[in-house]
Amino acid sequence: MPFLISLIILLMLWIAIFKSRKSALLYSFISVLIEIFMWTFGFAIQLSSANLITTQISIIIIHTGLIFSSPTWFIFTLIYINPKYKSIIKWIVAALIVPAFSYTVFLTNSWHHLYYKMLRFDAHLYLIFNTALFTGL
Repeated sequence: MPFLISLIILLMLWIAIFKSRKSALLYSFISVLIEIFMWTFGFAIQLSSANLITTQISIIIIHTGLIFSSPTWFIFTLIYINPKYKSIIKWIVAALIVPAFSYTVFLTNSWHHLYYKMLRFDAHLYLIFNTALFTGL
């Protein structure tokens, strides 16, 4: 339920932002909101997933938001502090190199198992967790 509230608040922010004046700062803030949305949405899917395939898809969505959220915040602050594009572009590229490499390693995990060795779905824990989550225990 808290994730649903968070997603609704993010959607309301998007609506308010799209009505405002367009600028580089606005677009960088929208990218931050997209990353937070992906992170929250993926976690909500993971909590409600009932099989392994849905869990794997949710983990990909979560890691997309998680890995790129820090550089997008960094880019947002760079544009907020210094809106001169020519000096910022090299910092943006530098900020995205490590997350892009990390995301590539994550997506190719089935070849090398550096992120996680095994992913399994335990139906008993799913039943206990979701019963406690939806009944408020």
